[in-house]
Amino acid sequence: ALWDLRGRITNMSIWRLIGGYQPRVPIIGIGGYYETSTDEYGIREEIARYRSIGLAGIKFKVGALAIEDDAERVRIARKAAGPDFAIIADSNMAWTPDEALRFAKLIESCHPTWIEEPVYPRNCVRGLHEVRLKTGARTAAGQSEVSVFDAHRLIGAESVDIINVTYNRGGGITGWMKLAASALFSDFKMGQVGEPHVGMHLMAGVPNGTFVECYPDPERDPFWAELYLNRPDPLA
Repeated sequence: ALWDLRGRITNMSIWRLIGGYQPRVPIIGIGGYYETSTDEYGIREEIARYRSIGLAGIKFKVGALAIEDDAERVRIARKAAGPDFAIIADSNMAWTPDEALRFAKLIESCHPTWIEEPVYPRNCVRGLHEVRLKTGARTAAGQSEVSVFDAHRLIGAESVDIINVTYNRGGGITGWMKLAASALFSDFKMGQVGEPHVGMHLMAGVPNGTFVECYPDPERDPFWAELYLNRPDPLA
């Protein structure tokens, strides 16, 4: 609220207030859910729809099926999407480190943009570090940390390549910016989970941002689909 007030007083957008690094940022869709994208037909349909509306990639859900089955789903997605479309495999902390290692090796040829939260929350710092070093896969985590400040431990342990936090988990925009500065100094990139109305400002404001994330399905995020004014068009 204070950042919004400052922006109104200065007549500046938040992304300019926090750094104003770039006026355009890529948007990806959070999808790949099992309800619609379990089989090949559903996966291809979803990828085609995301590409048609101008999205730069998909955050693809994995972790609920056998590892080999989920790896096959990612292979189908990559074949449907082509090489220039970001595919992020997100397991929501579904596996042991050994299982995550196996999955990372199975999808290595798919060139995932990164693998998100691949290991159980129990000692995830060590597990993420192991997956990152042993496979060479880029890893991301942070959204399940208690606050943006707790995410600093992932930087210190070199457990991830992308700090994908939720700014409102604790610390707000100010805390997120402090974490982004620390990540930039250590050559890590930043993400922001969902909430594209805020994420677009965060990603545009810093030099080490990644993607704005949205839920293209209005049933999952009716706010993004119907509430926000001047919603950006990915194709513009």
